Amino acid sequence: VRELYALGEGRSAWSNWLLEFKTRENPSIPEQLTDGVMRLAVGEYLDGLFMLDNLRDRTLTEPEHQSQRTTVQALRQNPHYWQTLYPMPYWSDIQKWSAQHALNPVMVLALIRQESRFEPAIKSVAGAKGLMQLMPETAAEVATNLKFKPYNLENTSDNIRLGTWY
Repeated sequence: VRELYALGEGRSAWSNWLLEFKTRENPSIPEQLTDGVMRLAVGEYLDGLFMLDNLRDRTLTEPEHQSQRTTVQALRQNPHYWQTLYPMPYWSDIQKWSAQHALNPVMVLALIRQESRFEPAIKSVAGAKGLMQLMPETAAEVATNLKFKPYNLENTSDNIRLGTWY
C-alpha cells in the first residue's frame, strides 16, 4: 500500500488497503491514519478528513492510547501530516477565481474545507450546494450579475467562480 501510494497510484493503493484493513470497527492509530490518507488519495475527502480529524481527538482523550501519544506528536512534526490534513484539491480553480476577485486563495481553500470538506455534490439541510455551499437563489443572482449561464453548483469550477464573486 505504501509503495503504491508513494508512486502516485492512489486507486491501486486504496484497493489493496481495503483488502488489508480488517479492524474497521476499532482501528489502531496507524490504521486510522492510513485509512484517512487512502480516502483522501481517492477523493473521499469527507470521510478521509473525518478519520484524520478524529485521530487527533482520539489520541488526546482515550487513556489506552497514552503510550502512543509520543508517536502522534512525532507525526505532527512531519509536514506531510499537515499537508494531508489540509489538502489542496481544486487549487488551480481556487487560484484563478480568487485572483479575479482579489481574495486570498488560502482563505477560499479554508472556507471550502470547512463548508463542504471538498465534496462537490454535498447539499446542506438548508439547501446550500457544492464546495462553497451556495444557496441556489444566491447563485442565480450572482450568475445574473456575472452574465454566467448556464452553471451547475456541483461543478467545482462553476461553484468556486460564483462563490468567490459572492
